Amino acid sequence: MKGVGRSSEGAFPRGVLRAFAVSALAAACLGAGGVAEARSRAHAPSLRPGPLVVVKGKAIQAVAADRNHLVWETAPLEGGDHDTREADKEAPALVERRLDTGATRVLATNVEPHYGLASTANWVVYALPDRRLIAVAHGGSRRIVLSTSLLAPLAARGELVAWAERDGDRDRVVVRDMSGRRPAVILRMKRCELRRCYQIEAVTLAERGVVVARDGTDPDGSFIVRLAFSDRTPTQVAVPDDPQPDLVPSSAGALYYALGRGWYRWDFGEARPHRTGFAANPPATLLGYEQGIWFLATQNGCTSTVVAVDRGRRRAITSAQELRALDRATSELCVTLAAFNWTGRQVLTGWALSPQVFFDAHSDFELAGVALGSDVLR
Repeated sequence: MKGVGRSSEGAFPRGVLRAFAVSALAAACLGAGGVAEARSRAHAPSLRPGPLVVVKGKAIQAVAADRNHLVWETAPLEGGDHDTREADKEAPALVERRLDTGATRVLATNVEPHYGLASTANWVVYALPDRRLIAVAHGGSRRIVLSTSLLAPLAARGELVAWAERDGDRDRVVVRDMSGRRPAVILRMKRCELRRCYQIEAVTLAERGVVVARDGTDPDGSFIVRLAFSDRTPTQVAVPDDPQPDLVPSSAGALYYALGRGWYRWDFGEARPHRTGFAANPPATLLGYEQGIWFLATQNGCTSTVVAVDRGRRRAITSAQELRALDRATSELCVTLAAFNWTGRQVLTGWALSPQVFFDAHSDFELAGVALGSDVLR
């Protein structure tokens, strides 16, 4: 395939495959893809479509849900760093709402929304600015530290949470079943090999395995690495001349953008990646691929829209008019997408609404945040 390196062993010089070590627990410990997909749908929440949360003065920069809870993280768009804010109300906050009673509480402050958010049956997983990854029990009764050296945003699917972390001269990817029913999957890789060093920049979870973007420079060149839950050996494909390929979530496998060459799809069960039909240059802004549906973000001026593409049919699943109506502003509003999440049945999005005059001035004055639920499955 033109533009993308050879897959599996052919993508690496002799000896590089020894950089990877996979825990023996990886083989079959999390079940087959079909079982995982059925399980994730069974645990998926059923949220009413429309606005779920509206806040003033902050944006909704992360949002997630399980069958019993909705959780979100609020943060200013243009605020200062976490250590210099004068009051807790200015700090990013993690908030939880019980779906049965509507009871709402703040679970944590000074969180880091850009590292992502997950909600499982028993736990909320979030990050702190010092790169610690924390799991807090619903209701806030218990907290555990999952990692102290987070490298990239977390990934979540159903009860599974995945993250990348530093471990001495190695990086590793951990996939943990937060229900505790199955042992963790751990993928270890040397940071430096054959005089080149790599950095994990992204992790995603598919129904059948975990996917990693392993970026490198001098010269520019990266790798997409996959590990199926039913295997002990990872597979990989080279992405030459690209120091940081974009990797976005896909229920089927790896979905990534190679610089100047376009979006590629590499599903579990397929030996080689293949191009998608989306624009290469400028790149289509793909958000993900779930259960046969593509999700894209489109931009018109300072207004974002989320579009679903299902069997060739495009339809907007968010309405800028609906979001603007919630703010009841008299001036022109900019509508900015700040968070996107798939629950297994629905799309959850987080938004920042700001009058254009303050948006253009990079000010948070009169900022509002909205979490929106959208039905897409028919």
